[in-house]
Amino acid sequence: MALGWSGHGTAYEGSRPDPILAKAQQLTIDVATVTGESRSAPDDHAPPARTIWYMIEATANTSATPLRAWEVFSDVTAWPEMLPTVDAVEPIGGAEQRPAVDAAYVVRQPRLPKARWVITDWRPGEAFTWVSVAPGIRTTGVHEVAETSGGPTTIRVGIDWSGPMAWLARLFYSRLARRYLVAEATTFARVAEGGSR
Repeated sequence: MALGWSGHGTAYEGSRPDPILAKAQQLTIDVATVTGESRSAPDDHAPPARTIWYMIEATANTSATPLRAWEVFSDVTAWPEMLPTVDAVEPIGGAEQRPAVDAAYVVRQPRLPKARWVITDWRPGEAFTWVSVAPGIRTTGVHEVAETSGGPTTIRVGIDWSGPMAWLARLFYSRLARRYLVAEATTFARVAEGGSR
Protein backbone atom coordinates (compact mmCIF):
# COMPACT_ATOMS: atom_id res chain seq x y z
CA MET A 1 0.00 0.00 0.00
CA ALA A 2 1.40 3.35 -1.00
CA LEU A 3 -1.26 5.83 -0.12
CA GLY A 4 0.78 8.93 0.73
CA TRP A 5 -0.36 12.15 2.33
CA SER A 6 -1.13 15.04 0.03
CA GLY A 7 -3.44 17.38 1.91
CA HIS A 8 -6.53 16.30 -0.02
CA GLY A 9 -8.22 13.12 -1.09
CA THR A 10 -11.03 11.65 -3.12
CA ALA A 11 -12.64 8.24 -3.08
CA TYR A 12 -10.99 6.24 -5.84
CA GLU A 13 -13.38 5.68 -8.69
CA GLY A 14 -10.57 5.21 -11.20
CA SER A 15 -10.52 5.70 -14.92
CA ARG A 16 -9.57 2.06 -15.49
CA PRO A 17 -11.90 -0.94 -15.06
CA ASP A 18 -11.54 -2.50 -11.63
CA PRO A 19 -12.11 -6.24 -12.12
CA ILE A 20 -9.99 -6.99 -9.05
CA LEU A 21 -12.67 -5.92 -6.60
CA ALA A 22 -15.20 -8.10 -8.40
CA LYS A 23 -13.02 -11.11 -7.57
CA ALA A 24 -12.69 -10.23 -3.89
CA GLN A 25 -15.53 -12.54 -2.91
CA GLN A 26 -13.57 -15.50 -4.30
CA LEU A 27 -10.86 -15.05 -1.68
CA THR A 28 -10.88 -14.65 2.09
CA ILE A 29 -10.68 -10.90 2.64
CA ASP A 30 -10.64 -9.18 6.00
CA VAL A 31 -10.47 -5.44 6.53
CA ALA A 32 -9.70 -4.06 9.97
CA THR A 33 -9.50 -0.56 11.34
CA VAL A 34 -7.62 0.35 14.52
CA THR A 35 -7.44 3.78 16.08
CA GLY A 36 -5.75 5.22 19.12
CA GLU A 37 -3.73 8.02 20.59
CA SER A 38 -0.74 8.56 22.87
CA ARG A 39 0.50 11.46 24.92
CA SER A 40 4.07 12.29 25.84
CA ALA A 41 5.06 13.28 29.37
CA PRO A 42 4.71 17.05 29.96
CA ASP A 43 7.69 19.27 30.71
CA ASP A 44 7.88 22.62 32.48
CA HIS A 45 7.39 24.74 29.39
CA ALA A 46 4.99 22.97 27.04
CA PRO A 47 1.65 21.14 27.14
CA PRO A 48 1.62 17.40 26.54
CA ALA A 49 2.20 16.48 22.92
CA ARG A 50 -0.63 14.48 21.39
CA THR A 51 -0.08 11.96 18.63
CA ILE A 52 -3.01 10.26 16.94
CA TRP A 53 -2.60 7.17 14.80
CA TYR A 54 -5.04 5.52 12.46
CA MET A 55 -4.45 2.14 10.86
CA ILE A 56 -6.39 0.17 8.27
CA GLU A 57 -5.50 -3.39 7.25
CA ALA A 58 -6.67 -5.97 4.72
CA THR A 59 -5.72 -9.63 4.49
CA ALA A 60 -6.20 -12.28 1.83
CA ASN A 61 -5.55 -16.01 1.98
CA THR A 62 -3.87 -17.83 -0.88
CA SER A 63 -2.88 -21.40 -1.66
CA ALA A 64 0.52 -20.14 -2.86
CA THR A 65 3.59 -20.67 -0.70
CA PRO A 66 4.80 -17.79 1.49
CA LEU A 67 7.90 -17.51 -0.68
CA ARG A 68 5.83 -17.14 -3.83
CA ALA A 69 3.57 -14.55 -2.19
CA TRP A 70 6.67 -12.62 -1.08
CA GLU A 71 8.12 -12.70 -4.58
CA VAL A 72 4.94 -11.11 -5.93
CA PHE A 73 4.34 -8.25 -3.51
CA SER A 74 7.99 -7.39 -2.84
CA ASP A 75 8.57 -6.65 -6.53
CA VAL A 76 7.44 -3.06 -6.06
CA THR A 77 8.50 -1.79 -9.48
CA ALA A 78 6.13 -4.36 -11.04
CA TRP A 79 3.13 -3.08 -9.12
CA PRO A 80 1.90 -0.82 -11.96
CA GLU A 81 1.59 -3.93 -14.14
CA MET A 82 -0.63 -5.79 -11.68
CA LEU A 83 -2.39 -3.28 -9.43
CA PRO A 84 -5.25 -0.99 -10.46
CA THR A 85 -4.25 1.26 -7.53
CA VAL A 86 -0.72 2.10 -8.74
CA ASP A 87 0.31 3.93 -11.91
CA ALA A 88 4.09 4.07 -11.40
CA VAL A 89 6.83 3.13 -8.94
CA GLU A 90 10.13 4.80 -9.80
CA PRO A 91 13.36 3.99 -7.92
CA ILE A 92 15.02 7.25 -6.89
CA GLY A 93 18.42 5.57 -7.06
CA GLY A 94 17.95 4.50 -10.68
CA ALA A 95 16.69 1.38 -12.39
CA GLU A 96 19.49 -0.73 -10.89
CA GLN A 97 18.36 0.01 -7.32
CA ARG A 98 17.30 -3.10 -5.43
CA PRO A 99 14.72 -3.06 -2.62
CA ALA A 100 16.45 -2.78 0.76
CA VAL A 101 16.40 -0.60 3.85
CA ASP A 102 16.81 3.08 2.86
CA ALA A 103 15.85 2.46 -0.78
CA ALA A 104 13.53 5.26 -1.91
CA TYR A 105 10.79 5.38 -4.54
CA VAL A 106 8.44 7.88 -6.10
CA VAL A 107 4.96 6.36 -6.28
CA ARG A 108 2.12 7.64 -8.46
CA GLN A 109 -1.45 6.50 -7.89
CA PRO A 110 -4.84 7.31 -9.44
CA ARG A 111 -6.46 10.42 -7.98
CA LEU A 112 -3.39 11.17 -5.82
CA PRO A 113 -0.28 13.32 -6.25
CA LYS A 114 3.05 11.54 -6.30
CA ALA A 115 4.63 10.59 -2.98
CA ARG A 116 8.16 9.64 -1.87
CA TRP A 117 8.44 6.36 0.02
CA VAL A 118 11.51 5.03 1.86
CA ILE A 119 11.89 1.40 2.97
CA THR A 120 12.52 1.24 6.72
CA ASP A 121 12.27 -2.52 7.27
CA TRP A 122 13.12 -5.28 4.80
CA ARG A 123 12.84 -8.94 5.83
CA PRO A 124 13.13 -11.18 2.75
CA GLY A 125 10.45 -13.82 2.63
CA GLU A 126 8.46 -12.20 5.43
CA ALA A 127 7.67 -8.50 5.29
CA PHE A 128 8.65 -4.99 4.37
CA THR A 129 7.63 -1.56 5.59
CA TRP A 130 8.01 1.81 3.94
CA VAL A 131 7.28 5.34 5.09
CA SER A 132 6.21 8.62 3.52
CA VAL A 133 6.63 11.79 5.61
CA ALA A 134 4.96 15.19 5.30
CA PRO A 135 4.55 18.04 7.81
CA GLY A 136 2.37 16.84 10.67
CA ILE A 137 1.86 13.32 9.39
CA ARG A 138 3.78 10.11 8.88
CA THR A 139 2.27 7.45 6.61
CA THR A 140 3.49 3.88 7.05
CA GLY A 141 2.71 1.08 4.63
CA VAL A 142 3.14 -2.53 5.77
CA HIS A 143 3.23 -5.70 3.65
CA GLU A 144 3.52 -9.10 5.32
CA VAL A 145 3.17 -12.77 4.50
CA ALA A 146 2.62 -15.60 6.98
CA GLU A 147 1.86 -19.30 6.80
CA THR A 148 -0.81 -20.54 9.16
CA SER A 149 -0.39 -23.96 10.71
CA GLY A 150 -1.99 -26.45 8.37
CA GLY A 151 -3.73 -23.66 6.51
CA PRO A 152 -3.28 -21.19 3.67
CA THR A 153 -0.73 -18.44 3.30
CA THR A 154 -1.97 -15.07 4.53
CA ILE A 155 -1.03 -11.81 2.84
CA ARG A 156 -1.51 -8.70 4.95
CA VAL A 157 -1.31 -5.12 3.72
CA GLY A 158 -1.92 -2.09 5.86
CA ILE A 159 -1.52 1.64 6.19
CA ASP A 160 -0.89 3.60 9.37
CA TRP A 161 -1.23 7.34 9.79
CA SER A 162 0.38 9.00 12.80
CA GLY A 163 1.10 12.53 13.94
CA PRO A 164 -0.95 15.59 14.87
CA MET A 165 -2.51 15.74 11.39
CA ALA A 166 -3.49 12.07 11.24
CA TRP A 167 -7.14 12.99 11.72
CA LEU A 168 -7.05 14.75 8.36
CA ALA A 169 -5.76 11.60 6.69
CA ARG A 170 -8.66 9.73 8.23
CA LEU A 171 -11.13 12.33 7.01
CA PHE A 172 -9.85 12.41 3.44
CA TYR A 173 -8.44 8.93 2.87
CA SER A 174 -10.13 6.22 4.96
CA ARG A 175 -12.63 5.18 2.29
CA LEU A 176 -9.99 5.32 -0.42
CA ALA A 177 -7.51 3.33 1.68
CA ARG A 178 -9.96 0.52 2.37
CA ARG A 179 -10.74 0.13 -1.30
CA TYR A 180 -7.07 0.22 -2.30
CA LEU A 181 -6.06 -2.31 0.35
CA VAL A 182 -8.76 -4.82 -0.57
CA ALA A 183 -7.82 -4.55 -4.25
CA GLU A 184 -4.13 -5.00 -3.47
CA ALA A 185 -4.51 -7.96 -1.12
CA THR A 186 -6.82 -9.66 -3.61
CA THR A 187 -4.49 -9.06 -6.53
CA PHE A 188 -1.36 -10.24 -4.73
CA ALA A 189 -3.14 -13.45 -3.69
CA ARG A 190 -4.42 -14.14 -7.20
CA VAL A 191 -1.11 -13.43 -8.92
CA ALA A 192 0.75 -15.60 -6.38
CA GLU A 193 -1.52 -18.49 -7.38
CA GLY A 194 -0.56 -18.05 -11.01
CA GLY A 195 -3.30 -15.67 -12.10
CA SER A 196 -2.74 -12.92 -14.63
CA ARG A 197 -1.46 -9.56 -13.50
